[in-house]
Amino acid sequence: MQILVIGSTGQLGCELMGQYPDAIGISSKDFDFKQTNKIQSYLNELGQFDCIINAMAMNDTTLAEKEVGVAFKLNAYALKEISVYATVTNAKLIHISTDYVFNGSTGNYKEEDLPSPLNSYGLSKLTGEYFVKAYAKDYCILRLASLYGVKSVHGNFLEKIYSKFKAGDSLKIVDDQYMSPTNTLDSINTIKALLSLDKLPSILHCAGQGKCSWHEFASTFFSNLGEDILIEKCSWQDFPSALQRPIDSSFNTTKIKQYLTMPTWQDSLKNYVEKRHLK
Repeated sequence: MQILVIGSTGQLGCELMGQYPDAIGISSKDFDFKQTNKIQSYLNELGQFDCIINAMAMNDTTLAEKEVGVAFKLNAYALKEISVYATVTNAKLIHISTDYVFNGSTGNYKEEDLPSPLNSYGLSKLTGEYFVKAYAKDYCILRLASLYGVKSVHGNFLEKIYSKFKAGDSLKIVDDQYMSPTNTLDSINTIKALLSLDKLPSILHCAGQGKCSWHEFASTFFSNLGEDILIEKCSWQDFPSALQRPIDSSFNTTKIKQYLTMPTWQDSLKNYVEKRHLK
């Protein structure tokens, strides 16, 4: 199978290239995807593929509020061009999206629940989903949440708090915002399962089973390390920000059980610690 990975140098993209060494990987270093009118001609030069995995996005939620136009070019308008290319070349399209398409008022979100993003990042990603639905023929919008993995490029949440811990800094972490953490390896296993299908599910939620607060996630992380440390609990309201974030963006992962067994977020976190060789 010929695979094209768009966003091959990001956290998930690096894992994908490790799992599929024969895949063609491209990133912003190879092409400026903000030039949306040139995307199709650029992709045509690369040839034809059986499957395109789009892991490219502007993921910095704070920056997306400041540079809304750029966020929409990368997270939305580029997807129209990628989707058209996939359809014209009869390629499957797996597009990586996010829990931030939901407003977080209820949590336990199913694939068919109505999105209602709170911020520019979520709105741009949701618009990208709409373009995929409108222009791609055989596609899966694979929503991930709170991604972390061994091959973190810019430092995920766990890497950052671990660095602070090693530096002797105190930790103060929010205990009233909830999510379903996603290990990149679980995402890879999901993509592998999807690639074996004749027809892709249109939308799928991928995350560790269950939900937790950021404080519980951090506490469990350090417990797996064998470190008994005190992490101060705080509220999201202690950090005033113009950026609105979902209070509970956790996923319902019932649907994904049709394709593979998804571990609990606790087991996935333990697996991450072991593979990261932090102990």
